[in-house]
Amino acid sequence: EIEELPRHIGKLPALQELWLDHNQLQHLPSEIGELKNLTCLDVSENRLEGLPEEIGGLENLTDLHLSQNVIETLPDGLGNLSKLTILKVDQNRLAILNANIGKCENLQELILTENFLVELPVTIGNLIKLTNLNADRNSLHSIPSEIGRLSRLGVLSLRDNKLQYIPNEVGNCTLLHVLDLSGNRLQYLPFSLTNLELKAVWLSENQAQPLLTFQTDTDETTGEQVLTCFLLPQMESTQDNTAGRVNKAFDAFGLSRLDPVESDDEGWQEREASRTHSVKFTEETEQPAETNKETPFVRQNTPHPKELKAKAHKLFNKSKIADSRELAVEEVDESQKSALRNEQRERLSSTDVDPSSEHSSFSESTTKEEPVSRENKNVAMKVGNDVRVSESPSETGQSEIEEDD
Repeated sequence: EIEELPRHIGKLPALQELWLDHNQLQHLPSEIGELKNLTCLDVSENRLEGLPEEIGGLENLTDLHLSQNVIETLPDGLGNLSKLTILKVDQNRLAILNANIGKCENLQELILTENFLVELPVTIGNLIKLTNLNADRNSLHSIPSEIGRLSRLGVLSLRDNKLQYIPNEVGNCTLLHVLDLSGNRLQYLPFSLTNLELKAVWLSENQAQPLLTFQTDTDETTGEQVLTCFLLPQMESTQDNTAGRVNKAFDAFGLSRLDPVESDDEGWQEREASRTHSVKFTEETEQPAETNKETPFVRQNTPHPKELKAKAHKLFNKSKIADSRELAVEEVDESQKSALRNEQRERLSSTDVDPSSEHSSFSESTTKEEPVSRENKNVAMKVGNDVRVSESPSETGQSEIEEDD
């Protein structure tokens, strides 16, 4: 970001366009006036507090962009820019518009939005080629009658000011087709507006249609015929009305009221900060040691729906395979158990069994056949060192081994 423009900039006499927007410039060198062939100068979104008088040396300048700075006044040299067609000074700190603006007779677009203007100079009537005049969100109390000389004016926007009346001379702006007066304190509109072919007349932010149905009335003070409608008179500006609704809501919840916005330096700085910075980050504070511990959390990209479907299908197939494997294992275990039971039955079903061999075969079968169920087992009882075999009356026909102490 550029903080200072070198003085050698004046050594570029053939330069035609100079774009310096979105920087940190606080002033322009006087040598900039030596750029005689410059046609476009953009220094918007900087920190300019003013312009040098030498700016008037830019005799071929047509476009001058000064938006979003901290300019309080415009130099008298501005009136020397005879070829200037576009001047944008919106979102600055202008309290007075230099009267020399009237010397820029080729000016077609004048943007003065969001400043601290209380009035417009009468010399504005000299801008006979002006087609667009925007002075929204200022503190204008009135409009000079000389505005009626702007015969080419097509758009007049004076939204969110403190206007109480519009001069009759506005009716002389025969090409005017858009008139925005919402957010003011108008009691009525001049009857001369009926001479115009207006396509839109805005008196309220909540207005549904661009054109309204007006009725004629008589001003009790002057006796002149005026226009009125259901949106007139405008009792409060939009800003005051909004603040009033917010304060009522705050009262209902027991909160402190909002202070009115003042045009002092501190209030402007807050307004400037909120306007030029759309993202704010909280200051970093020291975190407890525990919060600095590493965690296994890993952020993954949001999967595509097709990927989710494929993953779900894959998991479903895996679960089916796992279920079939478990079923196969269960079947194998059951078959092994059945084989062991049959083997034991065959060994114990023999009738003439030697006690010693029976004892050895029993111990062999018990070591090999641990999982055999309880109903199919023969109960062995120890009785000293003697072992005798007796027929068991069980349903399976197995022999019962008894041991005596």
